[in-house]
Amino acid sequence: MSYGPQLPAWLTQNQEKYAGASYGPSIPSNFRQNYGPALPGASGAAQDDSDDEIGPMPVAAGDEDKEAMARAYRMVMQKEQEDEEKNSQPKREEWMTSVPKKLGNFGLGARTFKKGTASERDSTWEDAPGAKKKRREEMKTAKSVGAAMADARQEAIVVGKIQGPSLLELHQKQREEKVTDAGYTPGERRPFDREKDMEVRGLKPGGSKDAVEKMKELQGRFANSKEKKFL
Repeated sequence: MSYGPQLPAWLTQNQEKYAGASYGPSIPSNFRQNYGPALPGASGAAQDDSDDEIGPMPVAAGDEDKEAMARAYRMVMQKEQEDEEKNSQPKREEWMTSVPKKLGNFGLGARTFKKGTASERDSTWEDAPGAKKKRREEMKTAKSVGAAMADARQEAIVVGKIQGPSLLELHQKQREEKVTDAGYTPGERRPFDREKDMEVRGLKPGGSKDAVEKMKELQGRFANSKEKKFL
């Protein structure tokens, strides 16, 4: 139930007619975007239960070409990413690490004649730390191999040539030469004689008693002998 004056009927019809009308250009339906959380899907028997499925699902029939193209695309992208990571490391340009092969005439040339026929060029400053370490290790290896070969060569020379015969071989050789000599006469065998075989050279029989008597004449540490006197 309404109170007060009312609008004419023809005005009410016009408002209802133009209530849903839109003026100006409209956005196409395919450009419209949905904002906010999406509504949940249908629950219950309409959804498939995939808890028992383990591993990737097999490719559906007819999608083999698409799967192969997608796999190749992923491999290409991974390779490009690895190459970018390698090239992203800082690296000096060639003109900063090496001497130019040919220099132009910039007015800085030699003002005198060259003293040598060949130009000397020191390229050690161009070596990177890794190359220098590698060259040092190669030199150490070459030196160790050369030293081992020299030791083996010296050992072979000593064993084969320089090492002479043993003492037994020398005695046997001397005995053979002595026996083959024309003027050699073998000595006759005689029985053992204590006085001759056990004779102490420089001390006559009974000389020990004389030595004891002479020592009795020495009264002190610095006493002199009566028979022999020295300066």
